Amino acid sequence: MIDNTETNNTDTLGKRIMALRKAAGMTQEQVAEHLGVSPQAVSKWENDVSCPDVTMIPRIAQLFNVSTDELLGLKASTVRPADTSSYSHGNGGCCKSSSATQGIGFGLLLIVLGIAYLVSRNINTTFNIWGILWPTVLLGLGIASTLEHRSVFFLGVAGVGFYYLLSNLGQKMPFEMSWGIAIPVALILFGVDMVLKKLLPSFFDRDGRQHWDGGKNAVRSFSCENGFVSCSSVFCENILNAETCDITGGRIKTAFGHCVLDLSACTFAPETHFSIETSFGSLELILPRNVRVNSSVEAAFGGVETKGHPDSADAILNLCGSTAFGATQIRYN
Repeated sequence: MIDNTETNNTDTLGKRIMALRKAAGMTQEQVAEHLGVSPQAVSKWENDVSCPDVTMIPRIAQLFNVSTDELLGLKASTVRPADTSSYSHGNGGCCKSSSATQGIGFGLLLIVLGIAYLVSRNINTTFNIWGILWPTVLLGLGIASTLEHRSVFFLGVAGVGFYYLLSNLGQKMPFEMSWGIAIPVALILFGVDMVLKKLLPSFFDRDGRQHWDGGKNAVRSFSCENGFVSCSSVFCENILNAETCDITGGRIKTAFGHCVLDLSACTFAPETHFSIETSFGSLELILPRNVRVNSSVEAAFGGVETKGHPDSADAILNLCGSTAFGATQIRYN
């Protein structure tokens, strides 16, 4: 157990919540996600701007593994590690996989692919190492991900790897894979995958959870500090309605998931820069009507679409980054 004298010297409920959260090593976003509230609500609690609903008190106490009496300051408490088992594994938590072997394996795979590409470009051989290796890797990853996540989309990824593997081995294919075919098929499979996971969650999640709404490797986070927006949605669905704030920049990452970020209530600096990264997922960015968008986002097997027009151009939002096997949509509220 971790003794924390700070929790014994707090006079308000908000300060006790803050002390317990810090002692447990959690962020406001993680606490908010576990309790089903917004990070802004947790911030208001900790700053004594507002108090949690009375029905929320037992849940907060359970999260930090203290009694309600201790949480309410009726007796001194000893802070214990927070009870985040369900949060980390089943509620779309903000924790990443801590397996070092996964990172090493992926790094070695990238090294092998890089070497194969250099060899194929600089050494004249009758055997195309690169042309065989990358489709094999894509096929293997697609099959493994299909078995792990029961995903129609990953099955399509495996099919692409199988197609190019046969093609590069000299097999005559019945049709030619082109961008005009690959992009719509990828979007269709992605949409079918999301629909099936919603309609048949018990089949697509062997653990009884909807994996797309947050599996053990899910990352769902949002923050706006000093005007900089940071948002990540990985293997999950993130729908956020940001409260009024002044924005000067931001970074948004969406991978194998779906993110809707509503910034229509926010105020943008005269010139703002956002870096976005969308891969195997979709991002919908909702903006106020006085912000004009300049996009230099690179698209591969994906695209950037704008719906609506600004009423004025009081501020300019410069978008950069990339969209691969996904879609990014800019919409005006």
